[in-house]
Amino acid sequence: MHNLLLPIVSSTPTEGMKKIHSDDTLFLSKLDSGEELFFQQKQGRMVYVFVIEGELVLNHAFVVGQRDSARISDLDELTIKAKKETFFLFIDLAGGE
Repeated sequence: MHNLLLPIVSSTPTEGMKKIHSDDTLFLSKLDSGEELFFQQKQGRMVYVFVIEGELVLNHAFVVGQRDSARISDLDELTIKAKKETFFLFIDLAGGE
């Protein structure tokens, strides 16, 4: 999960993941300060981000601080950048239309 999105729960799990009975995938990540991740959001989906520790900047504009969350829909791509070392939960889920 260091500087990447590590899938931990999914409706179609692979080795090392748990199964969930809904159309969601849960990821954990620990980003170093200044590191960026990119996520391609499929049409008809949305994203939920919860910052456990640290601070993120989403799409170079929206700051999400410790214990804050963001629900994102109707985007093709999401840029996630850590302002400082950050541990967060990321959920790709159905909806968003």
